[in-house]
Order: sequence, then structure tokens, then C-alpha cells
Amino acid sequence: MRAKNIGALILVWIGTVTIAFLAGYIPEHLQLRHDEAQIANLNFKLKLAQLRTLAGILYLQTSERNYGLAAQTSSQFFDQLRIFVEQVNDPRLKQMLKELSKSQDQITAGLANGDPGVLPKVADLLQKTLSTETL
Repeated sequence: MRAKNIGALILVWIGTVTIAFLAGYIPEHLQLRHDEAQIANLNFKLKLAQLRTLAGILYLQTSERNYGLAAQTSSQFFDQLRIFVEQVNDPRLKQMLKELSKSQDQITAGLANGDPGVLPKVADLLQKTLSTETL
């Protein structure tokens, strides 16, 4: 009779410990998943902000006719854009970013030649890059 009581007591004890563990683990696990999702979202927004910043710097350097620095910034912008496009899951944003990359050849050539006519193309690139903020 005592062996049955001890066995039942052990089962109750194991059940209680398991419930207590799960009661502490599950909310923490859910919070961690939520925090990880927020971090991923903020990293995404940071990368997009960095692209916007580079586009703004590119426009400023081009408007000041500093084509050498603008060419370097342009290279950075399009390199980061290429990497970022591969990481984007939203099809609408991905398409917008791919559209930005189509202007690379014209902008690169204009900056390499020191052509002041490249400024409107860079302004358009900046405007389109900034329009991604509405997504």
C-alpha cells in the first residue's frame, strides 16, 4: 500500500515540477520570439535607412560636382542595394529596389565622365529611394 502512495506522490511531484517549468518557460519563450522578430524588423529598417542616407550623400556630392567622391558613394550604394534586394521578402519593395538598380549604368557613366547631366538621374534615384519609406 505504501509503495502505491509513494509512486503516486512521485508522479504528482513530477507533474507539479513539469507544470511549474512550463509556466515559466512558455511566456519567456514567446517573449524571446517576439523580441527576435522586432530585432529583425529594426535591422531591416536600419539597412533601408542606410540606403537612403547613401542616396542623399550621393545627391549632395553630385550637386557639388565632386564626381570622384560621388562615384565612390554610388558604388557603395549599388553594392548595398544588390545585397539588400536579396534579403527582402516583400515583393513590392523588392520590385522597387530592383528598379533603382536599373539606373546604375547611367549614373556610373555620368559620374565617370564628370557630366553635370547626371544630377537629374541622381535626384530621381534619391526620390525613389526616399519613396520606399512609405512601405
